[in-house]
Amino acid sequence: MRLRPRIALVTAAVLAPMIALLVGWDLLSRRAAAEDELVAFTEGLMRSAEWRAGCARTPEQWRGDANRGRPPPGPRAEPPPRG
Repeated sequence: MRLRPRIALVTAAVLAPMIALLVGWDLLSRRAAAEDELVAFTEGLMRSAEWRAGCARTPEQWRGDANRGRPPPGPRAEPPPRG
């Protein structure tokens, strides 16, 4: 085997796992950052007197403003028949 193909093979053999590790690390870092942001957001909402009062009034139904404009959860109605 000549030198250039050997160098290319070694380079590919080193880069492939390195790239895989960096992609995995990036995914884990993004997930951890998203978790931290979610915790900070939730803590900020819970410090709000309005949100806490709404939750205390009806805890089983309280979802806050996040679900306004969305259909309620539960079974979906069947679509109307075609034709």
